[in-house]
Amino acid sequence: MSIVKFLSGKSHQWINYNINDYIIWIAADNNKLIAENIAKELENIKIINEKNISKILNNIGDHFGVIVIYKDWSFAAVDACRSNPIYWHHAKNGYLLSSQAQTIANLVKPALDINQRLAFQMSGYTIGDGTLWSSIKNINCGEFIFFCNKGDFYKSKYFTYCPWIKKETTYLNLKNMLKLEINKILENLVKKANGRTIIIPLSAGLDSRLIASGLKKIGYNNVKCFSYGLRNNFESKASKKIAEKLGFQWKFIEINYTKIRKYFQSNQYKAFFENCNDGCAKPGIQDAYAIKKLIDEEFISHQDLIVNGNSGDFISGGHLPVISKEWYVQNNKHNIIDVIFDEHYKKHYS
Repeated sequence: MSIVKFLSGKSHQWINYNINDYIIWIAADNNKLIAENIAKELENIKIINEKNISKILNNIGDHFGVIVIYKDWSFAAVDACRSNPIYWHHAKNGYLLSSQAQTIANLVKPALDINQRLAFQMSGYTIGDGTLWSSIKNINCGEFIFFCNKGDFYKSKYFTYCPWIKKETTYLNLKNMLKLEINKILENLVKKANGRTIIIPLSAGLDSRLIASGLKKIGYNNVKCFSYGLRNNFESKASKKIAEKLGFQWKFIEINYTKIRKYFQSNQYKAFFENCNDGCAKPGIQDAYAIKKLIDEEFISHQDLIVNGNSGDFISGGHLPVISKEWYVQNNKHNIIDVIFDEHYKKHYS
């Protein structure tokens, strides 16, 4: 009997496959194909270990969350950006896993973690692998957990983002490398879309503009753009100009105090917020009303892919504190970590 039980909760993207003797739960764009490939690779492995699991996960090459349940072992993993979260709880007779921490909390009634609650209240996030509940943990980006018996498990990272590793080359070479990487990402996106419409929340910023212009450059024209906010806001004016220049359909959704207040009081919003409550990060509600309206007005459908550019801030360092002059003061060289920590603390936990 398996030591792991998966509770899918209200996340409809998780699909179950029984292949050979493996029970595979997976959330990805190509669920069945990925599940079959995982089962095939497992069949060729004599001894399951950290190295073999890492190899299987690195071969997926897509956004995913996956749980493999076998006779006397199981493992669970999320992709490099944790696009499909997995939460787990060590119970008496094994382990409970779910795509939503709240689902486990409703079942086991765990105590609140006071320190994580404080971090959540101050920043919108919990810290490390913790959640608002003391006995419920989440699997971090690029990480997997291997469960070998009722009381034994280990965590391991199969992917680490390490931008601090320098590449000694010229600026021009670095620029060309970046271009190639961007083109590869765009080509993978087009392959994944497979003819479906790509929807871009287009602002006046560079990140979403890069996606829109990049898709145009490689010849994918099944693209729609939208913007939202107060009427005649500068972001939407710029968005419209960019979309028209690229020849993409564009739509504006007006959001004002009256409309957004009514939406926030609706049962639909309450259900959305409840389903997004994962216990370790506040849900992103910025686009929720606009996307609802776009679906209601049939500008977008449930088959479309929505691709935004927000994560560019993390690549560029936009999430880091502004560099302070204090960092370079001679007297601070011995305690530079404390100075940086204080700056970070003031920005994110004030």
